[in-house]
Amino acid sequence: MKLDRARVLFAAQYAAPYKGNFLPSLAMLEQRIKDRYGAVCAYLFPRKAEQQPWWDAFRLSHKVYLSGDDTKLISKDEADAIIRDFSPSLVHTHFEGYDKPMAAAIKRCPDFVRMVWHMHDTLSYQRNMVKAFYQRACFFRHYGVPFLSMWGG
Repeated sequence: MKLDRARVLFAAQYAAPYKGNFLPSLAMLEQRIKDRYGAVCAYLFPRKAEQQPWWDAFRLSHKVYLSGDDTKLISKDEADAIIRDFSPSLVHTHFEGYDKPMAAAIKRCPDFVRMVWHMHDTLSYQRNMVKAFYQRACFFRHYGVPFLSMWGG
């Protein structure tokens, strides 16, 4: 994937009170692709991230979008507005909450945008044909057509 002058949106369903290794790892990835490729990066977090101890320092040194409320992580309008405003060339999701809404927003976008789903789960592909079909059907339901490219589709 070509990253020269890419615009990368890290959509992370993350609002834990601790930074752990997650936020420093993303910040390091951001710095590396900025230095190496001249990329521009932004982040998308749930609105609840504002209440966390790491929030103030993080937002001062990174471009950040917030979404959602107590009932929904992100609305269609919020996802579309973020895609329009930031104009990413790559959306990199973490955890599952932003996968489907961001994929749908990308499909509605007139520009070509790539998407990477970063899974935080153990995943092994089923060998049994019936279980494998069910597993792939579940992936397709969650990830849609881009998922098929994993099998050359």
